[in-house]
Amino acid sequence: MIKKILIALWFLMALALPAYCAEEADTGELIYFYSLTCDKCIEIKENVMPRLEDRFKDDLRVLYKEIGDIENYKSLFELKSKYSQDEKVVFPVLFLNGFFIDRRDLESGDPYEKIASFISSSMKGAGAAPAASEPIDPAEKFKTFTLPAILAAGFVDGINPCSFTVLVFFISFISVQRYSKKAVIAAGCAFILASFFTYLAIGLGLFGSLHALKGYRAVTGIVTVIVGALSVLLGAISLYDAFVFLKTRRPEDSILKLPGRIKERIHKLVGDGYRAHGSPDAGRSVLRIFLASLAIGFSISILESVCTGQLYLPTIIFVLKTASYKLQALFYLLTYNIMFILPLIAIFLLALAGVSSQAFASIFKKYFFMVKVLLALLFLALGASLVFAEGDAPVKKIGSKLEPKTISSPPTPKRPNDPFYWDFGKVKEGAVLKHRFLIVNDTKDPFKIKQINTSCACAVSTVEKDVIQPGEKVPIYTEFKTKGYPGERTRYTYVHTDSKRSGIIVFEIRAEVIKEKN
Repeated sequence: MIKKILIALWFLMALALPAYCAEEADTGELIYFYSLTCDKCIEIKENVMPRLEDRFKDDLRVLYKEIGDIENYKSLFELKSKYSQDEKVVFPVLFLNGFFIDRRDLESGDPYEKIASFISSSMKGAGAAPAASEPIDPAEKFKTFTLPAILAAGFVDGINPCSFTVLVFFISFISVQRYSKKAVIAAGCAFILASFFTYLAIGLGLFGSLHALKGYRAVTGIVTVIVGALSVLLGAISLYDAFVFLKTRRPEDSILKLPGRIKERIHKLVGDGYRAHGSPDAGRSVLRIFLASLAIGFSISILESVCTGQLYLPTIIFVLKTASYKLQALFYLLTYNIMFILPLIAIFLLALAGVSSQAFASIFKKYFFMVKVLLALLFLALGASLVFAEGDAPVKKIGSKLEPKTISSPPTPKRPNDPFYWDFGKVKEGAVLKHRFLIVNDTKDPFKIKQINTSCACAVSTVEKDVIQPGEKVPIYTEFKTKGYPGERTRYTYVHTDSKRSGIIVFEIRAEVIKEKN
């Protein structure tokens, strides 16, 4: 009876966790997209947003994203493509629960009251946001399955043959030792905690290192493709292992398994570690067993990661590709590792209830084929998603070296070899600055300009045509009205194309605007 209750409890934990995770992921988060070149953005950020944060501090978090960072700008339009048919924006832009408000809505009236009303109505309408009618990119659609993918990957990694055999050996060994009940419980709990925090630390370390390279698209692209291809290969090998097992009924014939030398080292760690503590019957020895189990669990987890890391690494890359911000990535890694230790908890509870190591071995052999197939499917799905995600359009800058048209003083470019940038130098306030860039289609296919946005309402950009043929050069005219904008000023123009190669094209102009004398 106790065994049935424990098994039922284990499955309830597995079923309840996804709902809990989903509830946590839905906590309100207001995202404020702004530009450092936009006076209105800075004014609202400094004078309005602190009051709103204080007013709604118990209901939502506020995340600030400056669009000078192209990744932040791209994240805005990922949200736009998912939730809105209107892709035109005037900064600042606020997003909450699938709803948007931007400068066009804040031009008249009190911006504090307007944003507060927007927050209140968006929180009431959470989950009811209108979806865009336009087709969604399959790569973006795949991101909606991120949490289920993380849950599945963590759980399957916890029951894969690499970790399962080690878990059974550990539980079996401490069970046959003449430890008190308290000591056995202490050893098991310490081992579980050590496994969880060790794998979490490994995940955070890998994620942090890869995230630091995120700005180097060439490097991260190569790493992602390599890991994706490796995942597909491991998936194929795992399928091969599954069908070999059908013939031989011998799990040890698998290719993907814990190397024999590492397995022997783990057995030695467990044996030497617990034999050194004798048979503690006194309560004071329980703490010593707990601390020893932490050390043993940490060492075993490091050694075992050689095998379990085969699935963990592509999962981490997948998190890097799909998580919009670090807090979300931490949530995903925590979720993965909670799912990873669920089998360990279940095995430990069942062992305490009297299930023998022979029974565990029988279960392991019975479900070996199914586990291998599940591993294969996960490897293949993660691998395909990583390679496929690399098809996202990169940020590409294309421009010209043509002379600017301006009514101000002659320009003095500081980056003369950068065709995507123009520096007008010192100009008098009130001057209308103009420059002509070129959009060049150096691909083999025509592409369409879907929209053009600027970082400030004081700057506008126009293009002569919206479909550019292969090899064609099309002018884009940028104009900046300096009236009311004294000081060092930078303005960005974002050109959205439907080309996977060209992606979002970014042009930049700069000027030192000298204030008019009264």
